[in-house]
Amino acid sequence: MPVSRGEICQVKREVYVYELTTRSEAEQIDYTSFYTGIRTKLVTVVASDSDGFFQIELETGNYSLFIKEDSKFYSNVFSENTIFPVKGSK
Repeated sequence: MPVSRGEICQVKREVYVYELTTRSEAEQIDYTSFYTGIRTKLVTVVASDSDGFFQIELETGNYSLFIKEDSKFYSNVFSENTIFPVKGSK
């Protein structure tokens, strides 16, 4: 019998853009996708709309994205040792 994974729904959240962050530069809460104490420089914060959509222009470089959830940061995408890497190309 398949396991239910719940319902997907869009929500409005704040998206935090940090300088590219490795796993050792953020305090992971146990083995979850939640973090506290991100130790790289905060670049900017942008709000998503009620459908979860956001768009941002970033200077050329590499960054990490985190979603603010209460007092924690959520991020579940990894590439090698970096957390949710994205590239800016302004």
